[in-house]
Amino acid sequence: MKYFKFAADKGNIKAMFNHGKMLYKGEGIEKNIKEAAHYMKLAADNGHIKAMYKYGRMLEEGEGVSANIYFKMAALKGHVKSMIIFAYNLENGIGIKQDKREASNYYKMAADKGSLEAMFKYGRMLEQGEGIDMNKKEASFYFRKAANEGHLKSIFRYACMLYAGEGVQLNLRESCKYFKLAADKGHIKAAFNYACMLFKGEGTKANKKESARYMKLSADGGYLKAIKDYYWMLYNGEGVEINKKEANRYLKMSADKCDVKSMLSYACALEKCEGTQIDRKEAKKYFKMAKSFDVLNTKSSKIESNVKKKNCI
Repeated sequence: MKYFKFAADKGNIKAMFNHGKMLYKGEGIEKNIKEAAHYMKLAADNGHIKAMYKYGRMLEEGEGVSANIYFKMAALKGHVKSMIIFAYNLENGIGIKQDKREASNYYKMAADKGSLEAMFKYGRMLEQGEGIDMNKKEASFYFRKAANEGHLKSIFRYACMLYAGEGVQLNLRESCKYFKLAADKGHIKAAFNYACMLFKGEGTKANKKESARYMKLSADGGYLKAIKDYYWMLYNGEGVEINKKEANRYLKMSADKCDVKSMLSYACALEKCEGTQIDRKEAKKYFKMAKSFDVLNTKSSKIESNVKKKNCI
């Protein structure tokens, strides 16, 4: 370890970085953050790209402006992680004046160097026209590229674009394939969308049993639309056997997520002993919850299914 310090003090840039890293981690030497920062800065100021990134991270929690200087330096020398961090800071105005157009430039730099997260971020900016001219065709290109490398959020966004025919030719079969891919990786909105397509036979053969399985996956992940639809499926025996007790468990979940119709429906079920024991005290609580949203003038408490709608996604 003393040789790294000796070489660093003699001007060896790589030794400055290595000695700074060891001081920071306390590897083979007593941990000393202040001294680590000193050597990391020396290396960064002498052009060491990783040192620029590391020193930027060290400054990040304290002096944000200084951190961005080093992230930008490293980014301009081709360091991908620095490009993404600097882009994010520009996008959100963290330690630097917000500049979404400039952020998009750095996301694109990182995307074109193979960063899947940057492909997604740049794709979203293109899709929404945020800080850059809207270009859904180019957005779909980046989503597809990242999706085919397994990036979960990109898989979902590309599936949505295929479903809507935005930036790419409408293709329900391909959309269904990508929604399933995302659903099987744990994306709860994708699981809901795939369940809807299975239920209606959009882009795939209709299969209500499989639809119910994916709807449950999404519902158990906390997605409100899926919770309501899985309640409806259990209540009506669509893809699953009728089970009003289990249906009411999901209805309560939906009510507890502040869905007003669910509050009213659950309160009615508690009053009428439908799939649950009569509990007027609990029913009153849910009626009161609904009233707090000033919607007791709602004509019906019936839960309508999203899954049967023409376009539920």
